[in-house]
Amino acid sequence: SWKKEQQQYYRLTKERADIFTAEAHAAGLPILPYQAGFFISIPSPDSAAACNEMHNENIFLVPLKAGIRIAVCAVPKAKMHGMAGKLKKAMESIGQI
Repeated sequence: SWKKEQQQYYRLTKERADIFTAEAHAAGLPILPYQAGFFISIPSPDSAAACNEMHNENIFLVPLKAGIRIAVCAVPKAKMHGMAGKLKKAMESIGQI
């Protein structure tokens, strides 16, 4: 039964990542290639500033040294819709894109 549950969560995480990556590509938001896993990474020269801008949208991302990490393992599918466009707009507003 654990294998069935594992596959269920794998599919759910992949669905969330597919939503974000498709919308990122459509919006022109640069992202690092995603193949599998719990996180998606977005290059950013000042990830803290970009993440702070996203706080205005009540979206809390993880700033790293070279980019932004999105935990697709923790964000519900419904909240993945529109996140890429909001992140691109936030990064544009602070001159990162």
